[in-house]
Amino acid sequence: MDRPDHILSCENLVRRFGGFTAVDDVTLGVRKGTIHAVIGPNGAGKTTFFNLLTRFLPASEGRIRFDGHDITHLAADRVAGLGMVRSFQISAIFPTLTLLENVRVALQRQDGQSWDFWRSGKRLRRLNARALELLDRVGLADRAQDTAGQLPYGRKRSLEIATALALDPKLLLLDEPMAGMAAEEIQRIEDLIREIAQGCTILMVEHNLSVVASLADEITVLAQGSLLAQGSYAEVSSNPEVIRAYIGNEQGNAHV
Repeated sequence: MDRPDHILSCENLVRRFGGFTAVDDVTLGVRKGTIHAVIGPNGAGKTTFFNLLTRFLPASEGRIRFDGHDITHLAADRVAGLGMVRSFQISAIFPTLTLLENVRVALQRQDGQSWDFWRSGKRLRRLNARALELLDRVGLADRAQDTAGQLPYGRKRSLEIATALALDPKLLLLDEPMAGMAAEEIQRIEDLIREIAQGCTILMVEHNLSVVASLADEITVLAQGSLLAQGSYAEVSSNPEVIRAYIGNEQGNAHV
């Protein structure tokens, strides 16, 4: 499955919890420079699958390759260091710090100094310019000195993305980035994801199918831990098996 145009691939990936198989023999590849979405009904195994890819969980079987490296047995922080970054890998946000300070902490981590809070103010201020650039990229530069805990939910997600971008990802993984957002916030994050995708590959789990239809170049559908379908939105949304998995319509006359 591993090909030169794939930044991430997995082969025959399995995860068991006792007698329960949460991810069952999944093989897929994510092409460089694309937005790839993983969808599926509740209980499909999407989050477990994400945790396997990012090495937050060990696989029971199978192989994972990222950017030419076999990462099947690497620790999660080593995987992040190679350039595969999840939006929450910076421990979400620090609510009592300013937005600028949050991004600066992430930049320290990129330099191998994440938790050196005792370093001089002068040394930390050297990171401010880059932190402001990242905040500007996600539309938050004008709130750089605000306390992160004061942000509305959608803007907190934007800040999380800014901290993830501070790690200079080759592949950015977003786990339900639109969850709990109002319509205007969803549009803002959609636009942000499109902008980010100009510079890195994105793999996302998302329940909002209108967002998936708008953003995704390719879609993988999981159901009961197994790979059900893969292709464009037009292809998977008209697939009778996908329709049955989502809404149980045995006649196959409805659409995802």
